[in-house]
Amino acid sequence: MNDSVLLKLALMISFIGLILIYFYSGSLVLNYTSISNVAEMDIDSYVKIAGQVINYKKSTTLISFDLQDATGKINVVLFNPGDFNIKKWDQLAVFGKI
Repeated sequence: MNDSVLLKLALMISFIGLILIYFYSGSLVLNYTSISNVAEMDIDSYVKIAGQVINYKKSTTLISFDLQDATGKINVVLFNPGDFNIKKWDQLAVFGKI
């Protein structure tokens, strides 16, 4: 095989792979979890929670805040926050790893 055929074949396979990844990622949906349902057995798994900020501490390298919903309260840590601004009583949805 010459180089142009290999290049076309590689591009076609890459394009097909990207299309498959795109459609597969559309089927991945993570539903909201109530804070009371987050448990120690969820360690190293991803969850999505929503609630209201009831207090927070901010430094240059992280933000730590308590998020509360109708079922409970959980502490959330955001590393390397950049220009992320947060205020008490903000409503947030958080996706992350326990």
